[in-house]
Amino acid sequence: MQARLGQCKFLQGQTAEARQLLEAAAEKTPNDVQVLLYLARLDLQDRQPTRAEGRLRRLLELDPADTEAWYALVSALKLQRRDREAAEALAEYDKHRALLDRANKLLQEEARHPSRDPNPASEVGALLLQIRQERQGLYWMDQALARDPDHQPTHRALAEYFEKKGDAERAAFHRRHLKGPSPGHGGNE
Repeated sequence: MQARLGQCKFLQGQTAEARQLLEAAAEKTPNDVQVLLYLARLDLQDRQPTRAEGRLRRLLELDPADTEAWYALVSALKLQRRDREAAEALAEYDKHRALLDRANKLLQEEARHPSRDPNPASEVGALLLQIRQERQGLYWMDQALARDPDHQPTHRALAEYFEKKGDAERAAFHRRHLKGPSPGHGGNE
């Protein structure tokens, strides 16, 4: 309740009231990404870029695909005259924005013209996994396999994903579904 009221106060330009409500909310829910984002915005307005950076980095640990947080981080770094890091953060923002835009375009197309084609679902899943939206990415990968249980790009992407996560058993499961040799893996396991 305090968090949402604080956000409203921020949007109304009542920054002192907004900060008080958001700081109180942050004590109760320190991992609320919206609270962290709005407090970072207040920090930036108050010319406290170091404090904003800390909040934004915490937010990005919780939600690495939050494009608003990446963009605000660019501002926080620029205010600290850390131009190289700001350029790197801007590149991350651009990358996440492009991947998210592509995923949204595919989802909109799927909503307008639902199909049984596994390719769009697999691509959406792969895009979301790239920006570490794991729960949603895995959901769309499952949708692709529901449409075609033998869909090679999905099994390949899931095998690679689970290997990177250190889940050899699940990676091997998907590798067994691949037909033909897989680069660096000497064929089916």
